[in-house]
Amino acid sequence: MAMLHKLFYSKVRIELLIAFFLHPEKSFYLRELERITGEDYKNVSTELRSLESIGLLTSGKSGNLKYFQLNPVFLIYPELKSFFFNVRGVPGLLKQVLSSRNDSEKNANLISKQLSPDQLNM
Repeated sequence: MAMLHKLFYSKVRIELLIAFFLHPEKSFYLRELERITGEDYKNVSTELRSLESIGLLTSGKSGNLKYFQLNPVFLIYPELKSFFFNVRGVPGLLKQVLSSRNDSEKNANLISKQLSPDQLNM
């Protein structure tokens, strides 16, 4: 129970977890996460250290940047991944699919309006 409390007590942490679990294979660096979450550098840094300390995140350096990624062997990784996908992933995915479908239909309508009936029946 203490681990769950430590995972979900902060808005910054929740935003970070959403970013990580919606892109579980991706590694992020601190300034990138600051931009994604819209949160302050210091708060993001503090939360990353805390998530790393409990083992949910691992990190590595590339040049002068420290990258963080999810640790897939974390005790409750599968459950958290499922939770965040169900909470944030499905609505976002549906919106993206519907948006691209609407864009495709709009593009098809624009093309058909620009072509004469003879050109459409080729």
